[in-house]
Amino acid sequence: MFTGHSEGLDIHVTNPPCRDDCIATTAPDILHFITTSCYQRRALLGSGKNRDLFLHVLEQVRRRYHFVVVGYVVMPEHVHLLFGEPDRGNPSIKRQNMTAGDI
Repeated sequence: MFTGHSEGLDIHVTNPPCRDDCIATTAPDILHFITTSCYQRRALLGSGKNRDLFLHVLEQVRRRYHFVVVGYVVMPEHVHLLFGEPDRGNPSIKRQNMTAGDI
């Protein structure tokens, strides 16, 4: 688990269960695109402090699983992320680490 705290925002990145419609694929040249929203689509990432915290946690996950972040957009209430396959670890678990429902 990765954690971070800023005034008004707690980030706890865990491994939530995958929905029934999740499809896991692995190949070295595949990119994955995800969009994840803050709890109740609240603008929790609207401050620079909270955005920095989110990016810090993202970097922890990126280093742990050794993958390339091709691009990202952090909006006040959601995040878009484009990333490559990990050098190690299960890509489904990596994706779950980055899309925790309580961010």
